[in-house]
Amino acid sequence: MLSFILRTEKICIVVAMLLVCPMWSASSAWADKPNLYTTSDVLEVDTCATVWLIKKFVNPLAVFAFYQEGTFSPEGTAFDTPYAEWQRGHNASTFEVIMAKKKITDKRLKELAAIIHDIEINYWGKKRLPVTRKIEQEVVKILETSEDNQQKVLGCLDYFDALFNTLKQEAQEEVRR
Repeated sequence: MLSFILRTEKICIVVAMLLVCPMWSASSAWADKPNLYTTSDVLEVDTCATVWLIKKFVNPLAVFAFYQEGTFSPEGTAFDTPYAEWQRGHNASTFEVIMAKKKITDKRLKELAAIIHDIEINYWGKKRLPVTRKIEQEVVKILETSEDNQQKVLGCLDYFDALFNTLKQEAQEEVRR
C-alpha cells in the first residue's frame, strides 16, 4: 500500500494510488515507470540521502513511492528494501551501491558516501569521520520534527543540497590554497 503523493518543483511522491499532483493523471503517473522509484515508508539517513542522489545524479525526473514497511512493490525501481537491486549490504550503504552501479565518481559525492557509510554501516562502531555524528543528528532532527514523509523528504533534499554545496565550496577553497 502506498503512503502519499506530492508534486513540487523538487520531487513527486506517490501516495495511496491517489494522485494529488494536478499536472498528472493516475494513468500517466504509472505509465512512466522508468522514473518511478519505490522504497519503505520508514525513512532513515541512508534512504533520504539515496532519494537525493537519485534525484540529483541518476534521474532528475524521478518520482518516489513509499510503501508500508514489510510490503513488496512490483512497480518501478525498488531501493533500500530487502529484495531491491539497490540495497545496503554488510559493507556498503544503498547510497554507495547506487554510486558503484551507476559509475558515479564525483569526488564530493565520494566524501558524502563516506559519511553515509559511517552512519549506516558503521552504526555501532566508533565513527571514522568527525563530521558524521553532527550530520546524522541534523538529518534525524529533520525526520523527527517533520509531520509526514512529504516534509521529511523535502527537508532532506534541501539539507543534502546544502551539504553537497558546502563540500563543493570547501574543495574550491582547498584548490585555491
